[in-house]
Amino acid sequence: MKNKIEKHRWNVVCVKKYTYPMPNPIEFFVESKNLLSAAALAKKRLRNLDDDWKIKTIYWLDPFWYNKEEK
Repeated sequence: MKNKIEKHRWNVVCVKKYTYPMPNPIEFFVESKNLLSAAALAKKRLRNLDDDWKIKTIYWLDPFWYNKEEK
């Protein structure tokens, strides 16, 4: 039996602080099946950075873009 897993591309926007004046944010993407695992992957990636970045927004821009993997 083949199990199909659809991985979506989630865009993550991170900032250093939420108050005014807000510094320039960084943006990157992670690939995961749902929002919760995308947040966990983004948090893991931010842990590797030296600065204290916080996740501001995670969004899924294109619902028709996904990567199919077969196991």
